[in-house]
Amino acid sequence: MNWPHIHLLLNHAPLFGAVFGTLLLALALWRRQELTHTALFVLVFSGFAAIVVFLTGEPAADALANAPEGLVDRHEDLAGVATIFTGLAAAAALLALLIPPRFGALTRWMNGTVLALALGASALLAWTANLGGQINHPEVRRGAVTASPAHPGEEAGQR
Repeated sequence: MNWPHIHLLLNHAPLFGAVFGTLLLALALWRRQELTHTALFVLVFSGFAAIVVFLTGEPAADALANAPEGLVDRHEDLAGVATIFTGLAAAAALLALLIPPRFGALTRWMNGTVLALALGASALLAWTANLGGQINHPEVRRGAVTASPAHPGEEAGQR
């Protein structure tokens, strides 16, 4: 298993977590159900997952041998923005979880803010995933030739 494998295995977690958490939070706020805490926890998880996926992206990109450079750059740039936005949504969700229930108006305002941030994060993550899906990944196949190592002594695909 190499960095592209790890990146491709993990990259669905932030997207599906953000979308599921957003839908769950919208449902909880609309129906005034007790699902709010669950939705907020899912969004916090999504933020942490986005950071992990972002950190595996650079080593995965280094292993690409013949990918169109512009597509990889656009994917990488948008991934940075999506990760920041998802992190903001996760931080707001964590803050919303820490607000005591007795602060009803603040809790409602904070949950609305989290919902807005989560909608934006979901859209950015979906766009990022779409760009990433356009990148061909022959380096994950057995016997595939990968890019030359960035540092002498490293073997390609083994970073």
